[in-house]
Amino acid sequence: MYSIYYTVIEPIKEKSREINITDASVTSYVLHLQYSKTYRVVVLAWNDLGRSLQSNTWQVKTAQGKKNGRNSHCQLIAVSVLLDDPLQYIN
Repeated sequence: MYSIYYTVIEPIKEKSREINITDASVTSYVLHLQYSKTYRVVVLAWNDLGRSLQSNTWQVKTAQGKKNGRNSHCQLIAVSVLLDDPLQYIN
């Protein structure tokens, strides 16, 4: 299981949003982001034993302007979570 945290940091910083993926078979998720914004995105895994360290932070800047003359949403390429060997992270 894992969580995706994303925050608008430009033009004006907004409250962070969290998406929790509880189905272990789901290894990707598409974020629907707004045009003309800059986001920070991090991912962390969790289970009954606790939480992992968070991933590196990705800074994503969406396309500028408006789609079809109105503010709309664009899609970030799917966030994929791959864990080589889950047992290696257990102490």
